[in-house]
Amino acid sequence: MSLSRNQIIDFLKEIDLTGKSVLDVGSGEKTKQARDYTKGEPKKYVTLDIDERVKPDIVCDINPKILNIIPGCFVKDGKETLESWEKERKKFNKKEGSWQMLNWDSYKLDGTEYNWGFKSYPGRNQKIWRYALKQYDIVFCLETLEHVWNPTEAVKFLYNITKEGGTCYISVPFINPIHDEWDYLRFTDEWFKKVLPKVGFRSVEIKRRVATKGLDDLMNFYKAESMRFSKVRIKRDELHKLEDIGYWIVAKK
Repeated sequence: MSLSRNQIIDFLKEIDLTGKSVLDVGSGEKTKQARDYTKGEPKKYVTLDIDERVKPDIVCDINPKILNIIPGCFVKDGKETLESWEKERKKFNKKEGSWQMLNWDSYKLDGTEYNWGFKSYPGRNQKIWRYALKQYDIVFCLETLEHVWNPTEAVKFLYNITKEGGTCYISVPFINPIHDEWDYLRFTDEWFKKVLPKVGFRSVEIKRRVATKGLDDLMNFYKAESMRFSKVRIKRDELHKLEDIGYWIVAKK
């Protein structure tokens, strides 16, 4: 196991899942799930992954298949609203039989059926991503967002699937070799500081994952490749960021 991942495990060891409902997004193989390192016994632990080969509880792509749609919200005349799907569902419940299905997915968990996908109401300029009605006290999304082609929409999903008062834990690499079947992005801490409050999280705490045994080699690499730290960043006293190889994010709803 990499030294970078060991830092993630150290963060996980401080988390108590006792009595909590938990969703592990991008759970992957069972030997690498967050619950293996956390404390306490959760009320429920649900795994979600796009890869059915790892046998998650839910097989799902956390990117919507249609752009410019907010999970759980309406888009009316091209403008986003704050009306929740549940509010609109009650309003149009009697007419639900006439709704048109688009890219609809469903799954059953403990005998309960949950759905998310898109619906359009005939005659109205409205589209909805109905997310799973089940929400979770704790949501993990560890080393996953770099494999998601539209991360802004993905974190909207994470926000909507987190209960009010719940916590979403995210980890991402900053310096890491390209890996797995799809590997699209690398993130800075500034991306999360900017984006997570915009999707609705009320507080965002970011912890650095830093180079350890390879720190001298990393500094020598920057020097050998003539990769200079910008003067703007030096003025901000941010030279320490040269050591960053990833980030751990705690976002509260």
